[in-house]
Amino acid sequence: MILKPFKGCQKSSITQGFIYPQHTAVDFKGKYGTFLVAPEDCWVYRIVSPTTINDSTDDLARGFGIRLKANNSNIYYLYWHCLPFFPIEEKEQVKAEQIVAQMGNSGSVRTLEGGEIPLDQRNKPPYPGTHLHMEMLIDGIAVDPMALIDWNSPVNYDAASIISTIRKIIG
Repeated sequence: MILKPFKGCQKSSITQGFIYPQHTAVDFKGKYGTFLVAPEDCWVYRIVSPTTINDSTDDLARGFGIRLKANNSNIYYLYWHCLPFFPIEEKEQVKAEQIVAQMGNSGSVRTLEGGEIPLDQRNKPPYPGTHLHMEMLIDGIAVDPMALIDWNSPVNYDAASIISTIRKIIG
């Protein structure tokens, strides 16, 4: 079992489910800036941020995000559409429930009706298009994480974790 990606995450938070091969992820709605946590003990495989993003179609469409690799297995977790700063670094070991990113609306984001949300509208409250696009790959194959998420366990982090995260982000 893996942890929910953020505090307060519920099945009702899902805006788009896993539909292979069209949408190989689960999208969760949430508030802009919501802290996202590692689903299990992992290491940070890749970070896509303003300093690392390239001009590939995938990076530009997904925006900012992270790719985590589970310890001792070939399971990868990808979190996309994050805010552009991260309290972790590539190759760092992270623990389950450790804050690794914040929910945002970077990249190509759409309304529930399917229309693209222009950048000038995304940069002011209520920050439309905010969501987490969570992918899970096992041996390179996209799988639906829904059955593996422990929906009964709360995500726990304290004020000290938030302060530490903010300190790492601002340097």
